[in-house]
Parts: sequence; structure tokens; C-alpha cells
Amino acid sequence: MKFTGLRTITLRRISDDVPIAEVWIDETAEINIASEAVYMEEALDGADTFDAAQKTAIRAVNLYAGRIRNKFMSEGLGIELVYMRKDMEAHAYDAAGRPTLVDGSTYPFIWEEAQAMGLTPSEVCDRILARTVALSDIGSRMEGARMAALVPVESATTMEELATAKLAALRSLQVFAQ
Repeated sequence: MKFTGLRTITLRRISDDVPIAEVWIDETAEINIASEAVYMEEALDGADTFDAAQKTAIRAVNLYAGRIRNKFMSEGLGIELVYMRKDMEAHAYDAAGRPTLVDGSTYPFIWEEAQAMGLTPSEVCDRILARTVALSDIGSRMEGARMAALVPVESATTMEELATAKLAALRSLQVFAQ
């Protein structure tokens, strides 16, 4: 299956390099530091006080990180909760020895995905666990970078420091957008 603007990354099991899942990445998502910087300049220029400008800069850094994260997973709290639930379910299913499923009463997300995709529950489990590892890796590194990027923004005391810190924060996150 091929979708315009989407690229797949094949995830492989570390122990034996067996391909176990594919993750779709939306390459059409425009995440451009220049457009973010223009938005930020307009937002900072429109702020009445330094405090308001600083809050705007912090919000913009967090939004930018969120836009980058959305290249790797669907947007929104609801879908994030689904991913968390699927991860918990896959770990439980794996720990239980991957029992044969006859319905979705015990592992509903695994059951429904297996039915929809024409896969076995064990194959779905492998895919979910592989995605979890991949997303945990990039997600944890990105969260660390986002938190570090906010330190100079939050500690700025002048508009000049804030403007410099904001641009540096966006640049530090840019590596994840590529």
C-alpha cells in the first residue's frame, strides 16, 4: 500500500533483525523553523508585557515540539491514550504467553487490529511493541530537548534575551523535524 507524502520505516527486532512493523511518517507535514520564527516574532511583538511575551514563547516552543511529534503519530490526546492502551495491552498479552484469542474481550485493541489488518494477534503484538520502542526512543530524546530548550526561554529577563532564547529553542528542536 502506497500513500502520497507518506514514507515507511521498517522496525526490526533487535535480537535477530527480523522486520516486525512499519511506521508511517508524514513527509508532507510542513515543519519549518522559518515559518515558526515568523509566527513567534508576530506573537512576541503583539505582547503587552515581557511576562506575556515569555508565556507566548514557552507556548510556541511546546506547540512546535507537538507539531514535530505529530509527524510520527496522530494528533490529539485521544489517540495518545489509544497508543498507551495498546502498549499496555501488548505487554500484558506478551507476558501471558500470547494466548489464542477467540474474541476481543480480554485484549480488545489487539483483537480489533488483528481482525482489521488480517494479522494474527501475535503479529499485532509485535507491531505494537516495536512502535512503542521506536516512539519511546524519539519521544524521550525529544522531550529532553524540549525541556532543555525551555530553560533559557523561561529564565530570560529582557526581550532581546527572550528573542535569542526562543530562536535557539526552535533550532534545537529542528533536528527532530528532519
